[in-house]
Order: sequence, then structure tokens, then C-alpha cells
Amino acid sequence: MKTKLIILVTTLALLTAVSCKQANKEVVKEQIENSSEDKTTRKSFATLTWNDTRFDVNIQNDTLFIQPDGLEVSNDSFFHPILGQTVVGAAIVDLDGDEHAEILVFLTSDGSGSYGNVIAYSVNNGKSMSQITYNAEGDSEEIKQGYMGHDSFSVKEGKLERSFPIYKDNDTNANPTGGKRTVLYKLEKGPNSKNLVVDQISTQE
Repeated sequence: MKTKLIILVTTLALLTAVSCKQANKEVVKEQIENSSEDKTTRKSFATLTWNDTRFDVNIQNDTLFIQPDGLEVSNDSFFHPILGQTVVGAAIVDLDGDEHAEILVFLTSDGSGSYGNVIAYSVNNGKSMSQITYNAEGDSEEIKQGYMGHDSFSVKEGKLERSFPIYKDNDTNANPTGGKRTVLYKLEKGPNSKNLVVDQISTQE
């Protein structure tokens, strides 16, 4: 009787394991199928090209996707949650003179402030991509003085250009009267990543 009980328990355990394994396969299959479907529903914002390499900038469900194609080793997609932000532009440029591209995506926060942000990647010798560090929150007091958002971004002479209006103490959000400040950023290699660092600050009254 004891032997029969052991055989019965073992059989049930094997059947349960097989059943769970099959269920897991179905879940994985469903995830892959859903991922493929999601890819086709992404909204294309821009397609950037550099020699034989293409970078698709797509948006879906408050998520930004950057998909390279043509890199030698890794063409993995990179994604960033962007809830509360709007993508307003994208550019491709060689910021450090190594003949490989940097991909820049420009965003502003939703609402009246329109505070700017940059999501950026650098191509590693044509083989893969790594994220570039951009930290506007670490701005110096010279940059912060009179700053209330409304950033705009562009690329000028191989550098990232950021401009915004300057507010005086009694200015309303809709009527800045302090002129405009422009900040140029250059790309430098840090210990852990490449960084966008301030290169020049200018103010126009």
C-alpha cells in the first residue's frame, strides 16, 4: 500500500511539473507575441541616419524607444518612461569628433513650465550604443538665475545648444522681460559614461 501511495504521489508531481512547464511556455509565447504587436503600434517620431546606420525614435504609451539598425555588435532597443514629458525634437551629430554619431532626443515637461530634458546616446566605435549623462538639475547659479523653464534645444557647430527666456522678479510666466540665455554643451568622457558638460554661457538682454 505504501509503495502504491509513493508511486501515485510521484506521478501527480510529474504531471503537475509538465503542466506548469507547458503553462510557462504559453506565457512566454504570449509575451513575445504581445511584444511583436507592440512594436508595430509604436508611433514614429523621427528616423535619423548616419552613414549606413539608422536610428528610429518611436513613442508608445508614455515610453520613448530608440532602435538602432546597422551597428556591428548590438542593435538592442533602448527605452525610457516619459510620463509628463513631450518629445519635441531629435538630432544626430558627432559631438566629440570620433566620426561616430550621438543621438539626441529633446523633451519638455507638460504644463506651463516646459522644463527641458535631453535623452542622449553615443555610438561606441560603430559597434553598440551607451547612454550619455545630461544633468540640468546640476546647473550652476549663473544658469539658474531667472530660469523658469521654456527650454528650446538645437545643435550648433557640433555642440548642443540650449536656450531659454530669463525672468525678472515680477514677471509673469507668459511675459519674461530679462532677455535670453544660451548654454552650449560639449561632450566629455567621464569615468563611467560620456557627459554633456557646459562649455559656454551667454546672455542677451
